[in-house]
Amino acid sequence: MPNIYDVNHARNATHIRTSFKDEIRNKAVIETIYTGKIRVFHGAGDDGTQIDFQYPLLGFFREKNGTLTPGIIPIEQNKFLGAAAMAALSSIVIKDTNSRCTVHQLNADLFRVDLAPTNLQVLVVVLTGAVWARESLVEEIDYHVTVLNRLGDKGNRFGAPILSNSPDWNGTYGAIGASPVQSGRPTEDLP
Repeated sequence: MPNIYDVNHARNATHIRTSFKDEIRNKAVIETIYTGKIRVFHGAGDDGTQIDFQYPLLGFFREKNGTLTPGIIPIEQNKFLGAAAMAALSSIVIKDTNSRCTVHQLNADLFRVDLAPTNLQVLVVVLTGAVWARESLVEEIDYHVTVLNRLGDKGNRFGAPILSNSPDWNGTYGAIGASPVQSGRPTEDLP
């Protein structure tokens, strides 16, 4: 069972969104770049161990009163084009000369996520991967994810965020789907 990381595990989480005419796809798209740290705190002794993780990507939004509040951006399934992800170990403790630690199996895919406490189901991009440690402690990993999706047709065409202080969401999750609704590995059709 993967560890689910939420608002309480995020550090320096941020995002930036823009839209542009994608000449390859001949469509208007939204590009969202997410960066930050996830506090994982996984360590092991002589026998290496691995934890799998899931982290629904967060951004910060300035409310009308000036408060910065974490939020999550739902994406319509038929609008999701793909995501590219990277992660790096940013805070590790080496316990021995035989130490080893890695972050691997990294993906950013579209998952169905239940927002706590209401179990409102939304589709969001979730960073998944694994952290492995032997004679070491991985405290944090840095991440950088770029997401592309098509511009919406109506209403807030960028997609309205759900803030972690809203009646629908308290910043934690009820559940995350067992498998992605759509793979984030983008494909590009050759001419």
